Amino acid sequence: MPEKRPYTVRLRTVLLLLLASVVGLTAAIASEGSFKDPDNANQAAEKPAPAHTPPKRKHLPSPVLYPDQYIPLSFDHKVHVEKAGVECTFCHDSAEGSVVSSDNLLPVGVEGEEICLGCHLAGEPGDEDMPSGTCETCHRGYQPQFPAGGDPTETTTAINSPPHMIMPAPHIKMNHKVHIDKGIKCVTCHSEVPSVQVATRDNGLPLMGTCLTCHTGDTAPLDCSTCHETERNGKVRTDYGAQGEIRPSGRYFGDAHDTAFLKDHAAIGKAREDYCANCHTKNYCQDCHTGALRPGRVHPANWILIHPVRTRGNDLACQSCHRLQTFCTSCHEQSGVVMSGQAGSFPSDVLKFHPAGWNNQPGTVRSPQHHSFQAQRNLRACVACHSENDCTQCHATLGKFGLGVNPHPVNFKTNCRSRMRANPDTCTRGCHTPNDPILDPCR
Repeated sequence: MPEKRPYTVRLRTVLLLLLASVVGLTAAIASEGSFKDPDNANQAAEKPAPAHTPPKRKHLPSPVLYPDQYIPLSFDHKVHVEKAGVECTFCHDSAEGSVVSSDNLLPVGVEGEEICLGCHLAGEPGDEDMPSGTCETCHRGYQPQFPAGGDPTETTTAINSPPHMIMPAPHIKMNHKVHIDKGIKCVTCHSEVPSVQVATRDNGLPLMGTCLTCHTGDTAPLDCSTCHETERNGKVRTDYGAQGEIRPSGRYFGDAHDTAFLKDHAAIGKAREDYCANCHTKNYCQDCHTGALRPGRVHPANWILIHPVRTRGNDLACQSCHRLQTFCTSCHEQSGVVMSGQAGSFPSDVLKFHPAGWNNQPGTVRSPQHHSFQAQRNLRACVACHSENDCTQCHATLGKFGLGVNPHPVNFKTNCRSRMRANPDTCTRGCHTPNDPILDPCR
């Protein structure tokens, strides 16, 4: 283990260890993001980007919980850990007393400078036995400028500063002290860091699955609020404004909040109601299930008009939320959409769903609101509620027990032959008998 040297000079290479391994990573490690240091962006761009080890993972930590950070550094954890034998706490000694994730666990200031100067000599280019101590070793593209006659080893006297890192605080709870006091090793959570170069959010931070190996409810708490921030009502905070929203991914509990979850959430809701309660209040469920709030993803705005078509073919799905006798029947009775009276009588005091003049007695003049005009415009709207039997009660011939009201337009007989040849069963299935003389012009 290298010994710390009591140097007092300001060494800008203090930042080369800022993303060092393991214990301090929860607050410090994140990938190189979109933020730029306006004073040094051009200077940094002149140098190739540092070698960041690509993550070997199927999925990455949440960019909402760990916002993008700007890390203009060159560093190699593997060299420091394997070749130099540097322990995690040699650079991140403040982690042993850290109780919140916003703590800065990086070797900064005078103390951090002494850590770096334990191996690096300020301003020295380095050789086989001594690592380089020049500013550019870690601050890519940075060329310090000193006053005339200034000492290059006195880094605090530099006129210009190197590109600064931008490191927003993570939206997660983390008490390093509790974990260290329990004897948990750094590599238990940050197993990949000793083999990477620049440690980032994507290749250094533990994934939720790693945490769940201990947080089972027995060894450690399983409540979401153990690690996640909460609102005033104690529920997990999910909305982070412009940064985005967090939702369960489904990787660990089969609860992916995707479009299918609206239909499939009942199973997990019944099995683990306490788990759902980490984020949702009872009112959240009741508002939807009682109809106080109707999410557009469940039923579109025109659902009242089109729901009959869906319900005929998927009755069981409807009954998973609605009761036929109490929900459907009561609504139809209140709106007047019920069949009552003798077939073909169309009592207007019952069928209030349609406007006045919707039907007429045979032989009378049709009104502009007559259903025949609406059927010609959009027959699909009619079949949403009505079956073919509703139509044939009036429009079928007397031989088919109808009223014989002709539904066809003027001059229909002039082109009925081609239609009947194309589909002969259409005519005889519901309206005409096979030997009906009315069909003779169409045969």
